[in-house]
Amino acid sequence: NFFIKKMHAKGILAGRDFAFGKDRQRNIPFLKQACAKAGIRLKILPLLQNNQKKIGSSVIRKLILCGHLEEAKKLLGHPYFLIGKVVKGSGKGQAIGFPTANLEIHPSKALPKGVFKACARIDDRHYSAAVNIGTRPTVDPGQKIHVEAHLLSLKKNIYGKTMRLDLLKKIRDEKRFSSLNALREQIAEDIKAANSS
Repeated sequence: NFFIKKMHAKGILAGRDFAFGKDRQRNIPFLKQACAKAGIRLKILPLLQNNQKKIGSSVIRKLILCGHLEEAKKLLGHPYFLIGKVVKGSGKGQAIGFPTANLEIHPSKALPKGVFKACARIDDRHYSAAVNIGTRPTVDPGQKIHVEAHLLSLKKNIYGKTMRLDLLKKIRDEKRFSSLNALREQIAEDIKAANSS
């Protein structure tokens, strides 16, 4: 009903094992019946496989959450990316010499924890970036997941702009440091790693 009435779909593509609804009770036979009744086309696609294993959203999501971004990229056909608005943060990155752009990300988005090499895109321009995704255990421990990007060559104010972050490679896990100096030294190393080819 959502696709037909709200989205005014003219056709639907679905994998042969597609299921949806409460407890995934709605399946391909149900979809065929609903599409026939609504007079829209339904095309059933064969499953994609890699080394005899099904390539599906569950497999890709697990790779992303485990930080295996290069493997996820092979299955997706493109880097895994996040898109969000740049919002004001606590200013602690600026205070220790590494200003960050804080992204507002939709809560349903899969967020791998750690520090990553990334490509940031703003206003059709690209920037190398070191991205931290996590709870900031050294400067502001808590439960909320933050997405913070240090853009290596950007100097201008970008608050309120939309940023896309292509996550390219995991550099390390997030961890708590004994001091801000130790954190500062590690961030400098992370930036070197993010800036390397």
